[in-house]
Amino acid sequence: TYILDNNLIENADRAGAYFKRRLDELAEYHDIIGDVRGAGLLLGVELVIDRDTKTPFPLQWGVSKRVGAATLARGLVSYPGTGTYDGVIGDHLLYAPPLTITESQIDDLIEILDESLRVVRVELARSC
Repeated sequence: TYILDNNLIENADRAGAYFKRRLDELAEYHDIIGDVRGAGLLLGVELVIDRDTKTPFPLQWGVSKRVGAATLARGLVSYPGTGTYDGVIGDHLLYAPPLTITESQIDDLIEILDESLRVVRVELARSC
């Protein structure tokens, strides 16, 4: 009843739409983001080496793990994963924030992810 009494379903719908919009905006500035997909507050961010062709990063580069470590170092838990391309390669990040998340907290999340993507992009340019 807590969920219903506190309108958390409506908040998930509203906050999820806002979160998706903010991730789509972030993708405009980071060509490493190949796609943003999901529903409500369960959203995934696909990471690619080439957005036009959706070419995945080589598995050994560990891109999703790098971004996940960078966000965690800044206070954001991301769920990095692989296999979105063919079951083995293909990096992604999964986000499933609480139903109580606010737009302000989503903005904080986006800021951390933005900075982390920039840092990893520089790392990749240097090492891969």
